[in-house]
Amino acid sequence: MTSASAEATDLRVLLVEPKVVEVERICEILEGASFFAPQVHAVRTFDEAVEILEDNELSYDVMLVDISTPFSGGSEALEEGLATVLDLPIIALSAIVGEEHCFKTVAKGAQECIPLAMIQPNNLERVIRYAIERHRLVSTLRELSLVDALTCLYNRRAFFTLGKRQLKLALRTKSSVTLYFIDLDGLKKINDEIGHATGDKYLQGAAEVFKETFRESDLVARIGGDEFAALAVEAEEDGEGTIEARLVKRVNNYNAKHAKDGGLLSLSVGKAICAAGNNCTLEALLSAADRKMYEVKKAKKASHG
Repeated sequence: MTSASAEATDLRVLLVEPKVVEVERICEILEGASFFAPQVHAVRTFDEAVEILEDNELSYDVMLVDISTPFSGGSEALEEGLATVLDLPIIALSAIVGEEHCFKTVAKGAQECIPLAMIQPNNLERVIRYAIERHRLVSTLRELSLVDALTCLYNRRAFFTLGKRQLKLALRTKSSVTLYFIDLDGLKKINDEIGHATGDKYLQGAAEVFKETFRESDLVARIGGDEFAALAVEAEEDGEGTIEARLVKRVNNYNAKHAKDGGLLSLSVGKAICAAGNNCTLEALLSAADRKMYEVKKAKKASHG
């Protein structure tokens, strides 16, 4: 669907609305906006919207969610904190008119809230523009506070904040989740014998390997001095095999390339799996993967005498 304005900006809208009459009305209102040339994809439930976003075949600029009807699941999704997981500006459409209600809705993660009865081309256009820009600014600030400065991976705070939300989303979509706990072998020795500058390069090299190994949708973080963790949803085998196989391959490639630099990468990896439909906690998964990692590290030491 496109508006008549030749200068309008393309806008991909994901609309969560179970009522056909409201879908038609909202699409008609969007057509009347002068700034946007909207392309609307309407679904009936929030879960359907999540499935579309997880496919990664199409990207969207904004999501409009009718939270006035329980069938859509929009209100429940906001309660569960899923708005911040999707990395998409969400505008809540509500049957309730009132500042207090909208304030509470925005506090749950929506970028904006607008009563269904008050939607008109001009005010919906303004709300969408403001929501997109506000989301962009908030995302920038969040990245600055949740990213490890040395490795440019997420930090511990980010891992626990985003990881818990990712688990909620996985439970909702009945997806399995695998948590990898990764320890860099010998970092203390490198720092003591070669120097911290080399140790920093060692950490940055590990981060480079992780970025090449894990998927864009996976949550990868530095959670301690020499400890990393990764949370992967539906980490099934693909063309290159398992994530562990890819990790071994990337480490070998990195070491071959940096053989003369000193401090070759060596990793000890443990993993824990939360089966689809299970309500697992991030703390329990991390603890189980940590124990597995130490078993691997202990076996390495035993094999080297």
